[in-house]
Amino acid sequence: MKIIDNPEEIYFSELGGADVTVIFYMDDEKKLFNSLEWKSIEPDHIVTLDMIREQIEDKYGKNLIVVIAEYPLRGEIFRYGNYEDNRWVRIGKVCGYA
Repeated sequence: MKIIDNPEEIYFSELGGADVTVIFYMDDEKKLFNSLEWKSIEPDHIVTLDMIREQIEDKYGKNLIVVIAEYPLRGEIFRYGNYEDNRWVRIGKVCGYA
């Protein structure tokens, strides 16, 4: 596990091939967050860990969040709200979807 000190700087790039899955836990039930809003930064669209947290908190309040972010050859898994004073933590790596 690695604590993320700068979640506003950890971003995922749509143009770079990011496939981002967001799961949050509300009332002891897993829910898929499928209304993720990406920020347009020409020519790309990005989303940061902080943007994901803010979007979920705006709609559903504070919850445990899991983000699986995959690129063709690599990926990472992050969790928010379960460790270290509600901080983002990288809890794993994956090989990507290619």
